[in-house]
Amino acid sequence: MRAHFPATGTGRLEWTNLVDERGLLIEDRAKVVLLDQYVKRNVTEVLVEVHRKLGDRLPVNEVVSYLQSHVGQGEIRISDREFTMFAVMAINGVGVSWRTAL
Repeated sequence: MRAHFPATGTGRLEWTNLVDERGLLIEDRAKVVLLDQYVKRNVTEVLVEVHRKLGDRLPVNEVVSYLQSHVGQGEIRISDREFTMFAVMAINGVGVSWRTAL
């Protein structure tokens, strides 16, 4: 993940708050901001990295529950296996997604 995930460029993108006032993940908003691009492109499985020692390969429909368990534990990165679509959920609960130009 670290070798293929873009290091910069997210500062120009529009970030969205994904947690409520209690710090809990807003499920519907997280699906739209972080996962919608994968669903639209028929990606069924993504790579998720919470931090250096915690990550997984998950079906797209299981990512939100995984995020709920790990919100605030690190800068969570999500990518398809080809590393063409990316999403980040920062430790403060904001998120953004983008894809590379093909």
